[in-house]
Amino acid sequence: MFTHSKGRCRVSQSRFMGSPLRPTGCVPAAMIAVIVACPVRADQYYAALRLDAFGGEGAQAIAMNEEGCVVGKAQLASGVDHAFLWCEGAGFIDLTPDFEGRSSGEDVNASLEVVGFQREDSDHGSRFHAFLWKDGVLKRLDALLPPDSGWKLREAHAINDLGQIVGVGEKDGQTRGFLLTPGTPDYGIVMIGEPGEVTATPYDINNLGEVVGKCSGAGCGHGAFLWKDGEFTDLGSLSDRGLAVARAINNHSQVVGMAEDESYTPHAFIWEGGVMQDLGTMGGSESWAWGISDASEIIGNWKTWDWEPQYRSFVWKDGVSRTLEDELPRGLGVEFGTPGKGINSAGEIALGGSHNETAGAWLLLPLAERVHGMDAAAFKGSTIEARISTSLPEGAMVSLSLDEQDSRIAVINRKGRGTARWIEQSGVHTLCVDGQPAHCATVECDPRPESYVVAELPPISFGRQTYARSVSAGGLCVGDTYSEFYEAYRATLWNGSAPVDLGTLGGNGANAFGVNAAGWVVGRAENADGEYGPCIWKNGPAEDLVTLGGPGGTAWDINDAGLVVGHAERVDETASAALWVNGRIEDLGIPEDGTQSFARDINERGEVVGHWYPPRERGYYRPFRWTRSEGIVALETLDDSDGLVYAINNHGTAVGFTEPNDGFQHPVVWDADGRITDLGLVRGDSAWVTGINDENLMVGRAFFPVIDDSHAVLWRDGIVIDLNDYLFGACAWSSLEGATAINPRGQILGSGRLAGESRAFLMTPAYPGNIKRLSARCKGDDLVVSVKSWLPALTTLTAAADTGMADCMRTDESGRGKVRLDRAAGASSVCLLEFADMCEPVACR
Repeated sequence: MFTHSKGRCRVSQSRFMGSPLRPTGCVPAAMIAVIVACPVRADQYYAALRLDAFGGEGAQAIAMNEEGCVVGKAQLASGVDHAFLWCEGAGFIDLTPDFEGRSSGEDVNASLEVVGFQREDSDHGSRFHAFLWKDGVLKRLDALLPPDSGWKLREAHAINDLGQIVGVGEKDGQTRGFLLTPGTPDYGIVMIGEPGEVTATPYDINNLGEVVGKCSGAGCGHGAFLWKDGEFTDLGSLSDRGLAVARAINNHSQVVGMAEDESYTPHAFIWEGGVMQDLGTMGGSESWAWGISDASEIIGNWKTWDWEPQYRSFVWKDGVSRTLEDELPRGLGVEFGTPGKGINSAGEIALGGSHNETAGAWLLLPLAERVHGMDAAAFKGSTIEARISTSLPEGAMVSLSLDEQDSRIAVINRKGRGTARWIEQSGVHTLCVDGQPAHCATVECDPRPESYVVAELPPISFGRQTYARSVSAGGLCVGDTYSEFYEAYRATLWNGSAPVDLGTLGGNGANAFGVNAAGWVVGRAENADGEYGPCIWKNGPAEDLVTLGGPGGTAWDINDAGLVVGHAERVDETASAALWVNGRIEDLGIPEDGTQSFARDINERGEVVGHWYPPRERGYYRPFRWTRSEGIVALETLDDSDGLVYAINNHGTAVGFTEPNDGFQHPVVWDADGRITDLGLVRGDSAWVTGINDENLMVGRAFFPVIDDSHAVLWRDGIVIDLNDYLFGACAWSSLEGATAINPRGQILGSGRLAGESRAFLMTPAYPGNIKRLSARCKGDDLVVSVKSWLPALTTLTAAADTGMADCMRTDESGRGKVRLDRAAGASSVCLLEFADMCEPVACR
């Protein structure tokens, strides 16, 4: 255990799950990780993973096997549904890639054999064809039968682990249920129900060869049946006159479905050993059961009593029914309506749901066996962070809570880790994984930094100058490098010290303007014809973003939901503010008397800010805010003058500048209601606010007439701070000229002058907890000072001895730094100037 008690922030680190939490990239942290037993909601058991696959607007998960592989249908960009298979680690497979019509995957077995149907639409109506997908090859079931079978197989509903398939087809012009059994060379087929007596629609089959479904005709009984070896069993109903439908059967011969009570109201049921049990309606008006696992867990849905009734999915286990939305991460905002039979004995559930009015396929994963550990860190700068370690797939969402109340979604990355953050003032807080009381931690730290440290963001190969644009919550930085080799600017990503050239669309140049938590970057790039257009880098090569019919445009920002804003040219080459959603573009419009519009920033609520050009006689540029409900709304300016808005935080507070009649540019803030506040001139001259975080810490640039140059500045609690005041002999940094962005951790991105070159920088709040160890020792004629820290690579630190000797060091990729000072005899003390009370005694003989 290491404890550092100097200063105002108590820092303690403890090992958890074998190793301490280590921030990476541009992340300073003072940490506490203490396992505590804390009360949390015990009814949240699932992580949620959205499975949308093919670029369209919707998807539906229908069934899954014991290994957690899911089948269903997902929409292509053309709007046509195609059958899909998804398995963790393997991703999506389009089962009918060359089919122009619609298709759906209905069931999958342990051997990854999938059954479903294709639908061909024409002027003469629709025709259905049942299929089997096996070993990567899709065949229509008709092709598996002897040529003289007389069957036309239309829909395949289920397949068991023996490869037996049930569904419906046509025989002698009549619709009949069938059972298909693998054989050599052809499959054998059996009709379920006799012509003229019973017409059966089978929905499921277990590994015992037992088939369930609905039937009609003489001798069918109430409708729900179990069939095996040619024998029908009527499962009964909840009343003498009520009908019933059997939807699923497990390998213990337990059957679920819907049965009517005496008032003909549908009720979910489970049938076992000749007895039908009513599962109730969850307090609603109706209910249905759709699937049952070998662990006897049931998935179904129920109908509310509201004036506008809705359907809610439920899970039934251990004799208790719970509405599924209550078992999910808080804040997920997904509504689940009619599920399929997607539930396995591990308790995993696959079904369809609606999020932001868009249908999607979802996989729900029980947390009990999937969460392995949790750590927490308190970053001064008022950011509290919780991190979990899991075996969940990438993209899964888990709910983490602060003090049992404020829950946030953590999205799992490819390493199985997830992070959630809160902006808090100070004090002690308890953080937990919702539904997992064994995984909690406490954090404590002060909110205000004492100083800042500066890290260089170096150029790519053959580059000299770098320029900063945007920084993500996790410290990913993007901007530009001017490359002498390409004679153009190159879009650059910094994750630590190593710059990454993001590439272009075939030309020489590109610019990166925005980055989100997932590492997706947006900007513009040049194509082989020398034209620049909007683009996105999704952790890979540049991809075109569509325009509004014209040749060019620029993507300026992207939020964590993947919504992109910028501008695109119309057919007449007029620039208009644009929003890209899943690759589709939406024209945000131009005010009625305007000539062009440009969107600059978007927050997590989907609010957009930008500017537009009015007629020249009325000025040059005016700021606006755009929301889905109100469209473009002009923002107030001082003296009805020109103005620009650069950024908006998640509370709806926007920042920029306006130019009133005094001839100066005034830094301003617009609140969520659009009211403007003048922050005032800085040292009597112009200033601009270009970035704001959710703590309302603001950064920008101010012109200082005394030096005839601009400096990067920070607005905090109404006070303007010159960030150059934090340059403690900073190893060739001559000036920090402007700040462009600030993230939730209080890290500030900007550009300055280093060794005579323009260079991007990242400033990180300096707290005692950033330094893991400071040591000094005598070696020959030198005093060797070394540091081990949590700081980003290429961070400048200034080591000074009380004898007056001082020099700077830079951290490497592991946060270590070393410098040699001239040795002095006797006892002395060595300090880090960026950390006012961080000193180490040393004595040389």
